[in-house]
Amino acid sequence: MFLICLSPSAVLGLPPTSSANPCSIVDVSFGLTYGLQIGSGDPSYMSFVHRFAHIVASLGTLRNLCDLLPYFPSTADAGKFEGMNESLLTRRLTEGNFKSDVVSYFHLHFTPTQLSANTTALVVGGSDTTATILANCFRELALNQDKQERLFQEISTRGVVDVRETKTLPYLRAVVDETLRLWNAIPSGVQAVVPPDGVEVGGVKVPGGTVTRVMHYTLMTSKFGGAGRVEEGNFVPGR
Repeated sequence: MFLICLSPSAVLGLPPTSSANPCSIVDVSFGLTYGLQIGSGDPSYMSFVHRFAHIVASLGTLRNLCDLLPYFPSTADAGKFEGMNESLLTRRLTEGNFKSDVVSYFHLHFTPTQLSANTTALVVGGSDTTATILANCFRELALNQDKQERLFQEISTRGVVDVRETKTLPYLRAVVDETLRLWNAIPSGVQAVVPPDGVEVGGVKVPGGTVTRVMHYTLMTSKFGGAGRVEEGNFVPGR
């Protein structure tokens, strides 16, 4: 098995981090070395994210209940997590606006309220989701040795692969797309509201104003979701 590591610092044009101190999404967003990648940071960050993900995955199919969640009181864990995020943001803002990180950009274009609201997204959005997708990608490649070998051959001919180089690797892109199709890290589906006049889907009349949601896995493994004639549940990059 092989591993491709694309440094977030390279994506944003930041100074590269050393191999002993790899860059995480928190480092890139806040310009701070928080240690989440190497295990020296606060482990309660990820433990909360994991518990939250389990709840979302369980309740994701219960749309009406999910819509009521904002009206429930916040739990102690959620309050602690929000407090940690605010502390992280405050710590970063006291250092000024000279760093080339995500917060510097947000600070110029967002109100304080918007900046605070996006702090959680910066911490959660690019960490566990990325790890989940990569884990499933490596699992599929381990189970499908022929695909792994084809990807290895494509990459090994290029030498050192940086971010720009990935644009010229079509099979790598196909592997990533197929992983996202089968193992999307976001459990909730795409939500839409039916137009006032209603619509007819498969012979069923759906009244106007109805809120609909289709889970990603259901959509992407359906013959109507673009999977084509190849069996929908199979891992077939470039299908």
